[in-house]
Amino acid sequence: MRSRNDHVFSLFLLVFGLYAVVFIYNTSFVVDGVRVFSLFDDAMVSMTYARNLAEGHGLVWHAGEQPVEGFSNPAWVGFMALIHLLPIPTEKTSLLVQCAGIVILGLNLGLVRKIASTFEPRRPRVWVVSVLFTAFYLPLVNWTLQGMEVGLLALIVSFACLRILQRRERRKPDRILYLVLAASTFVRMDATVTAVALLGYLAVRDRLWRHGVEGLGWVVGAIALQTVGRALYYGDLLPNTYYLKMTGFPANLRIARGALVFLDMMRSTGWILFLVPWIAAVRRRREGALVLAVPFLGLSAYSIYVGGDAWEWWGGTNRYITAAVPGMFVLLALTTSDALEVVARHVGEAIRPAARGAIWLFLATALVQGNKLHDNPASIYQWLLMSSPLHVEENEWMVNFARVLTAGANPGDTIAVVWAGTVPYHSGMHCVDMLGKADPVISRRPMHTARTGSPYRAFFPGHLKWDYSYSIGRLQPDIISDFVGDPADAGQFLSTYRKDVV
Repeated sequence: MRSRNDHVFSLFLLVFGLYAVVFIYNTSFVVDGVRVFSLFDDAMVSMTYARNLAEGHGLVWHAGEQPVEGFSNPAWVGFMALIHLLPIPTEKTSLLVQCAGIVILGLNLGLVRKIASTFEPRRPRVWVVSVLFTAFYLPLVNWTLQGMEVGLLALIVSFACLRILQRRERRKPDRILYLVLAASTFVRMDATVTAVALLGYLAVRDRLWRHGVEGLGWVVGAIALQTVGRALYYGDLLPNTYYLKMTGFPANLRIARGALVFLDMMRSTGWILFLVPWIAAVRRRREGALVLAVPFLGLSAYSIYVGGDAWEWWGGTNRYITAAVPGMFVLLALTTSDALEVVARHVGEAIRPAARGAIWLFLATALVQGNKLHDNPASIYQWLLMSSPLHVEENEWMVNFARVLTAGANPGDTIAVVWAGTVPYHSGMHCVDMLGKADPVISRRPMHTARTGSPYRAFFPGHLKWDYSYSIGRLQPDIISDFVGDPADAGQFLSTYRKDVV
């Protein structure tokens, strides 16, 4: 028989589902009388690879090209390929990915509820707060419903933490946990960080050294399998995106930028994610609460090392760290629940209601502050579904541009693009990737450095490598959609082009 808590959670799922549906609708737009659903441009790169795989061309950006691994999420690309086996028009394939995102986020809410109830089975306010903050955390919702694998990684992190908590008293190896952590590296290779962090926690905190070593063996085996497959298919040991983001720039400046943007994020949401949750993590460490903070610590350190994400300016936790945030929300809920207990036991009746009200007011303020990303007012409107999500206007322009190309360009024309996902996918035409995500020549070039501003903030992952002499001068695309950096640098290669406004 369903309990009252089950009914409340079902209501949560219903409200969240409606919220997510409206969010997805806000990512869509009408082109030539047809409503189009399109994902974040990085996700559209994966969709292009997925469609080519589904059509039998292999895991390539363009059919007939030399294979280049311009993605870092093979399992997610594989899932997208399955969608492309269905008889669905191009304008609607992204919608299925977004609907899958709703399911993934809903499943994660169920796990978050179970994690919270593991600590406080008789105080539903803990899981209610945990689920509320997780369900309506804009970075998690945005990246997942715009087609990124962030939600799936969050689901895996939640599952792993719950599994560890539920089996704390058992001393036997948990091979289901090891399998899930190993499989997560196929979703995204840098999920290895979370896997190693959690296995390290098991080895050190619970003194299960043998289990940690065995689990690490599973993870290493998964990475080795991917590496062998990559070497055989792509002729390389690492994804092209590794060379694009991690080479050609001073490591000290890259790490400095990672630290600075992390501090920016800590400043904007610090009292929510960096102070309050740690009270419960420390106070309840004997109950295993620290395991919820371990992925956050590991992914934060990794984010600093790789220099952060390209969309740090948007605010909130970036795509690396967001997967670990639900665990921090559980710790936040535990801390405030403990505070309410202190009030109930030690605060006089005269001021007890005011003290309780202050705690609940803090939570309400924290919910809003956590979604007011980097003091960016636009994020609040996006969170409240009052404006289009991140980059939807650019998506609409690119789909319109793709339609213009399809209607007016010659069938064999090639297009030089800066945004390597949406235009290639919706036009189906051969493109030149000027930023090098799918071009091994560009990805191995040195990065351009900023001519002004602090050198410690100059790193901009995935967007600092281009070479007009190669992409335009040598490859000679028929159409150039956009420029990166200073367009004047391309001037000497543009004598045979004419300028049209689309």
